[in-house]
Amino acid sequence: MQDKPPCHDDLVSKFRADTETIARSLIGFCGLTHSKAVQHLDRALLRWLDFRLRFVDPKPRPLVYSKSFPRRLSGEVRRGLAAFERRSLAGEDLNPMQGKGLTKHHDPSGIKRQNRTDLLWAEWGIHHFHLVPRSGMGDPYYAGRSKHLLFAVVFDNAIACLDIKPHDAMESRALVEAIVRSWPKEAERFRLGELLPPASPFSEADIKELRRVGISSSVTVDGAVYMPGGITGASTATKVTLALQQVSRDVDAIAQVAINEVIRDRGSWREADVPHLSLALTPRGIGVCDDRSNKCWRLPRAKGAWAGHPVARWNDLMLPEWIEGKLGEAVARASA
Repeated sequence: MQDKPPCHDDLVSKFRADTETIARSLIGFCGLTHSKAVQHLDRALLRWLDFRLRFVDPKPRPLVYSKSFPRRLSGEVRRGLAAFERRSLAGEDLNPMQGKGLTKHHDPSGIKRQNRTDLLWAEWGIHHFHLVPRSGMGDPYYAGRSKHLLFAVVFDNAIACLDIKPHDAMESRALVEAIVRSWPKEAERFRLGELLPPASPFSEADIKELRRVGISSSVTVDGAVYMPGGITGASTATKVTLALQQVSRDVDAIAQVAINEVIRDRGSWREADVPHLSLALTPRGIGVCDDRSNKCWRLPRAKGAWAGHPVARWNDLMLPEWIEGKLGEAVARASA
C-alpha cells in the first residue's frame, strides 16, 4: 500500500476546520437560526446538514398516491393539492410550503429538545407541506401555516403522498400504515424481522413524548413490527449525524485530490506549503484555494467521470447547485 504524503494528515485536519467555516457561511447566507445554546450540539456543520437534508431540492417530480389517500377533498384542499402538483411537476421550489421550522424554529443546538429537528421526518422520512395557507402571514418566503397538511415522502424521482391531515397528526400511525401497505418494498428497511408485536402498542401521546426525549418507538402494521430510522439521545436526527460523519470522512479524499492536482507541481512533498491551502466557499462554488498563487481548483459535481466519487459526493451534499447559483447572483448584485 502506498504511503500517504507527509502533508496529508495536516491537510485533512485543516480542511475539516475549513468545512466548519463553510457551514457557518452557508448558515448565514440562508438565514438559519443557530443559537449554539447547547455546547455539544453547537457545530455549524450539524446545523447546516439538518437543513440540507430536509430541504427538497427543486426538480420535476410526479406525485404518486397511497392506497389510503382520501378520494374526496373539499374544494380548497383540492385546489391546494393541484397547485402543489403543478409546482412539483415544473420543478419549482416546494420548500415555502414546509413552514418556518425549516429555517427558523428548528435548531439542533437549541434548548428545547422537541424543536431540534422535524421529528417525524427524522424517524420516518415524512415531510409535511401546508396546502391551503392562511392569508396575512407576513413572511416573504414561506407560504404560511395551514390546517390542511400534505404528508409525503420525497424521493429523487417522485413524491409519495400519504395523506392529508391536520397538524396534530404528526404522531398518527396511519402515516406509517400508508407507507407499509402502499409501498411494502420501501417499508422493508424499517421492518424488524420476525419480532413479535408488543402486547400494548404505543399511543399517539406515548409516541409524542418519546420523541421529545429522544427515543424512537415501533409501530405495528398487519402483525409486523417497524422501527423508524431514528432520533439520537439529544433529539436530533440520526441521519444527520451519519451525514456529518460521512462529510468528515470524505475530506480525506479531497485532501488526496488536492495533493495530486493542486500542489504536486511544487516539488517534493515535504516542501508542500499546506498553510497556504484552504477549502473555501467562493462565488463559483467550493474549491481548494492557494492564497500564495491566488489560484482555486473548483470541486467537481457527481457527473460524468466524477459520478460516485467521494469528492463530488461531498460537494453535492455541502453545496447544492441551487445555492451555488444564488451565491453567484448575490455576488453579482453586490459588485454591480
